Formats: sequence, structure tokens, C-alpha cells
Amino acid sequence: MLGIFDTRKEKIPDFEIPYPKINKKGESNIKGLYIIGDLGGKPVIKLAAKHGVELMEHLSTLPDISSGSKDIYDIVIVGAGPAGLSAALEAEKKKINYLILEKERVANTIYDYPRKKDVAAEPENVEKKGDLWIQPAKREEFLEKWDSLLKKKGINKKIKENEEVKDIQKSGDIFEVTTSAKTYRAKRVIFSIGKRGTPRKLGAKGEDRSKVHYKLDDDPEKIKGKNIFIVGSGDMAVETALALCKNNKVSISCLERDIVRCKEENYKAIMEGAKCGDITMYKNAELKEITEDEVVLIYNNEERKLANDYMFIMIGAVLPAGLFKKMGLKMEGQWDLKRYLLLALSCIGVYSIYAFKCHYWPFTYNGPLFKDLDANLPWPFISRSAIYTMLYTSAIVGFGTYAIMTKYKTSLHQTIRFCSFFFFQIVMFFILPFYILNQTFYESHGQNFLYYPGLSWGLVYAWPLQSYPFMELGVAAMKGLNVWSHQPLPPEAVAATVKPFIYCVILAFVFIPVFVYFLGKRYCSWICSCGGLGETLGDAFRKYAPKGWRAKKHEDAGTWILIANVVVFGYVILTGVDIATRGWYTDIVDVWLAGIIPVAITFFYSGKVWCRMWCPLAAYMGIVGKAISRFRLADRGKAWVLLKPDDLSGAFTCIGMIKHIKGFYAPPVLVSYIVGYKLFLSVREHGYRHILSSVKVFDLFILKSHSVCLVKEAGFKGNGVVIIQIDKERVIMNDDYFFTLLQCSCMIVAVCNG
Repeated sequence: MLGIFDTRKEKIPDFEIPYPKINKKGESNIKGLYIIGDLGGKPVIKLAAKHGVELMEHLSTLPDISSGSKDIYDIVIVGAGPAGLSAALEAEKKKINYLILEKERVANTIYDYPRKKDVAAEPENVEKKGDLWIQPAKREEFLEKWDSLLKKKGINKKIKENEEVKDIQKSGDIFEVTTSAKTYRAKRVIFSIGKRGTPRKLGAKGEDRSKVHYKLDDDPEKIKGKNIFIVGSGDMAVETALALCKNNKVSISCLERDIVRCKEENYKAIMEGAKCGDITMYKNAELKEITEDEVVLIYNNEERKLANDYMFIMIGAVLPAGLFKKMGLKMEGQWDLKRYLLLALSCIGVYSIYAFKCHYWPFTYNGPLFKDLDANLPWPFISRSAIYTMLYTSAIVGFGTYAIMTKYKTSLHQTIRFCSFFFFQIVMFFILPFYILNQTFYESHGQNFLYYPGLSWGLVYAWPLQSYPFMELGVAAMKGLNVWSHQPLPPEAVAATVKPFIYCVILAFVFIPVFVYFLGKRYCSWICSCGGLGETLGDAFRKYAPKGWRAKKHEDAGTWILIANVVVFGYVILTGVDIATRGWYTDIVDVWLAGIIPVAITFFYSGKVWCRMWCPLAAYMGIVGKAISRFRLADRGKAWVLLKPDDLSGAFTCIGMIKHIKGFYAPPVLVSYIVGYKLFLSVREHGYRHILSSVKVFDLFILKSHSVCLVKEAGFKGNGVVIIQIDKERVIMNDDYFFTLLQCSCMIVAVCNG
């Protein structure tokens, strides 16, 4: 298991595949060009087929659906997978003039499955829509049924196989679709190419050799007595290894620390094969070179050469980025001039608001703007900081209320959580410091309490998030020195700092650890105003959160900031000597990383960048959680995770096509929430037992944890609680790989060891 930092070299590909930007109808930024199926966010066969039918039903109602010319198709469908075929079957019924273009063969993804592989028809609780045959069956039956149906309906005559689309351009209202064979003209285009068409290459030396393959084309029974090497950790790689190991010497290498991307039954089978000696496994290995009769590996920091006749690289697929760029198709999160300009405007706007609060240029005390403002502020606008906090509070309450009334109107859990944000932000971070404590201190000492930066916020903000109360009270309490602020504290205030300093110590080193033990990192998602703004204003932008291995590496920044905080402020407290480094820390961390940058980039990278990557308190709670929290998992033994399936605590993306709960990935270091499975049926209508027995599509994404592990068993306990037993012997890394496919949610309510 990883420690605080991950020092591995960058050698694992970022498996995240971006989606094209589409509206609710599936239309892209190019009017008349639609995206359906896997590429449109519907990854499983039944959902993809339903997507195709629904789009064609919508298009058939449009008054200009017909091109009005025999030489121009009404619709060209690119891709003959379940979505494209379902759309074609519906178009046939609607008498729409269409053509299907397929790069390889019809149902190519299913065709590439290993022989006699079971093909699922999940989710079972979603009703099939359209004429395409979909039932749980073997690969061969699927292909036979589909071929028979296409011939019966005459669809096969309108399919052009082995025609790869090279370009799509729009001239006026007509699309010109150029393939490897000819150019077709159409009124509209439907993209249903999926996300598995172009194999992802490893980039190793010698990868262009003829012995290197990206799928198993031949009958496994025909390959005998060969040395075979496979790179990959997904179902295709594992199933290929299992199919070939009977008659060959098979080795499989994965870039991760374990085979992490396959179904549970495949994992058990390959582990058994490795145990029996049928398959040799090289975990966390790097492929260096492919020669004519060998492969060269870096394994356990040593170079190894293995005899090799066949090479399979099965590490996923990539989208035709070149084609999309040529077409002008925009991807989610894609940066263009407009997006850069919007980011610049956002940065200028947020900086201006923050500069107004902190008296930065051009809003300095004697600056050209608002020179006499501070002396003439009416109540309740008692200071610039009060005005800023009033705007901040309004944003949290406003956007939070909107989320409750729209997205989360059926979720009691989310309503309570957002109300918790409202209470702490309004009462503890606004009214109390500005209108209660401020007035009390002013009447007692004749000075404005806010001159001592952050003292009042220290009642709730724990070190190291709010360092000023800790440092200033610490200096005053331990040394009896003047506080480093605009004005020195009076003697009676110095004498009164011992108890507040003890409070700050207890808050940081007693309350926070106890809180983390019982509730994990819910401080961020129930109390903190940083998390409050990220969860309310940033709620609509969650999908833009940085993903993948590269984003994961940046999460260590919070730990480095925590270390800097300990060194800088610890020195000031222990010596009573102010240093310039403290000012640097304040400017970089408190102002830019906490105040300006994360708010400015909320609309582009989600609202949780500070909390996830830079917050020293989040890093501190993460370290404490690994050490003592009941949400942690040890390296051996068993643990239980209890989930409440009706708590819709977010809409992150996740993957999974796993039967029942076995094979569900869960984190040993749990962060406030995990997202689990989308409830296709209403809990109120059908009950928890029905949900457990019927929902089979789920997995999860963890916002910040350093490892995941595989669930072994699950069951129903009662009172709406699902019990999940975790197999700790299979602790693996990099939960960020388990992205994509479904929007779903649930919430951890308890974890206990034993």
C-alpha cells in the first residue's frame, strides 16, 4: 500500500477517454450530428440499443427529416454496434432513408469476444426497447440472432462493411461523409462507433512487429506450443490468457500492482491458473522492447528476457481524435480560445472580489479606488471582509437551495447536508465573527476584533486550514509577545490568550482525530466553507474534475503544504520570531491556492480542486484516517462496509457490469462519500430487498483515496442497510482508473473491522 507519497515513475497510461460534448438529445456542437451508444455515455448493450431507438423516434418527428433527394440519405449511421443497429431497425419501421457504415464488421465488439463467452443483458430492471434481440446468451448465439434479424428486416443490404470513415464535413445543410471507399451525402449523421474501435498502443520499441496483436483473431485451439506474452489487466487480456494457456506457455503482465480491471470470476480463474503454473504473472512490470523472438521486461528493477512467439497488447482503446478534430467535434472539457477567454475573465473577476476584501491592488487602503470607503461603510457592511463573506455566503445558500429544489429534491440526506453548510456558513462564519464577537470585543477593548486576522474563524476552522489563530494565540500565550498584526493586542488580551490557544490545540489534535475516526472526512463535506462552495456552486461542474493517474499525482501537494505549514508556523510559535516565509506561505496558500485559484477554476475543473489537491487540513485528516479511522482497512482480514442505497449523495461517473454486489470496488481509506450504483428503480416503490436483488450495474469513484479493494460478499441486514464484505488480501491501487459509464450514488454509513 502506498504511503503518504507515491514515488512511482510515470509508466501507466491514463485510461480516461473523454466524451464528445452533446446536449440532452445527443446532438453535438455540429448541428445535425448525433452521438449515441457507448460514446454517448450508454456503455452496455441494452442501454446503447435503447439510446438508438429513442434518438430515431425523436428524429422521425422532425418536419425536415427527409432530405428530399434520392441521392442524399436522410441519415448516415456510422458504426454497426447495438446502438447503430437499433437506430437502423427503428429507421426501417419509420421509412427513413438511411445507410450504415462500419469500419470492420457488424457487431465487431461482440465478434471480438472470446469464443463461448457469456454476453450479459444488463441492467435486468431496465426494459428492452426496440426490435434488436437482447438476451443473456453466448457470444455465438448473439451473433447468430443478430445476423438472422438483419437479414429478415433487410438491414444487411444497407450496411457497408470495411469502410472506415475518414472525414465528415458539412456543406450548408448537407453532410459529406468520406470513407475509405467513396463519399456519401446525408441530411444527418449518427455516430455510434463506441469507444473500443482503435486499440491503444503501448509505445514500446518493436511494437510494430507482425507478431504483435491487439485482439485474439484466431481460434485458440489452433495455437499450440507457443510462447505467448500478454499485456493488460482487463477482461479481454485475462480471457485471452485463459483461452491460450492450455496448449501454450502464457505470461501476462500488468502495469498496475495487480490484475485490477477484470470481473471477479476472471480474476479468480487467472489467480488459479497462476497458482497451478499454467500462467506466469508479472505485476507492476514495464515492457521495454519487443524483439523477433523475445520480449524484454523491467521487473523488480531488473531486466528480464522472455522467449516469445506471439504478443498481445490489450490495454483498451482510443478514440479517433484526428477525425474528431478534422470534423470540428468538441469534446467535454476541451480547451479552445473561447474557453481560455472565459477562464481569464473568471480569474480577473474572482481576483477583483478577493483583492477588494484583502486591500490588494487596486483596492489598497490609499489606492485609486475606494480610497475613503473603509471609513464610511454603513451597517451591516462593517468592513470589506464582511461584504466579501456576505457574497460568499449568498453563493453557498443560493446555489445550495437551487440544488436541493432541483437535482436533490427527493434526497433527504442531501437536504440535511446542505442545511449543515448553510448553518455553519451563516452562523459560524458570518454572523458570529462579524456581528457578535466583533461587537463584544470592540465594546471591551475599544478595538476592532477583525484586526487580528482569522481569530474568530478559529472557533470552527481547525489548524492547519486556519493557521493564524493557532500561531498568534500560541505566540501570545507562550511568550507574552505582541501579535504580528495591524495592531498589538492589549495586555489583558495577551493574558486571555492561554485558554483560546488551548482550545485551538484541542480542536486540531483532539476533535479532528475523533471526528475523523467516527465520520471520516465529512468535515469537508458538511462543515467547511471551502467544501460548502465546492459542493453548491461547483455541483454542476463535477464532471470536469481532473481524472486519471496524472491528476492523482497532484493530490500529494496537500501533504507538502501541510509540511510547510508545520515548519513555518511551528518556528514562529516556538521562537516568537516572525519570518518572511510566513508571508510567502500566506500569499501563496491562503490567498492564491485557497481563495482565488480554486474559485476561479470552479467552472472548468469542478469546485473541489482546493479540497482534493491543496488543502493541508484534508491532507492532515487523510494521514489521521490512515492511522486510526475505523474507515481504514488493514492489509489482512476482513472488514464490513455498510451502505444505504437511497442516499443520493452525488452524481459522479463510475464503471461496472458486475453481477449482484460481488466484484464491487471499494476504498480502504474512505472520503466522506463514495458513489456506488444508480437506482434504476424507486426505493420507495420497490424497497431495499428488491433493489439488492435486481440492480446489477454499479461500481464507484472515490474523490481522494490511495487504494481500492474488491468486495467479496454482500447481504441485506435490515433497516435499509447493505452489508458488504471486503477482501483485504486484494488491496490494489489507483481507484481513478475505475471511471466512466454510469452516473450513480450511495453513501457509507459505517465501517467496522473484524
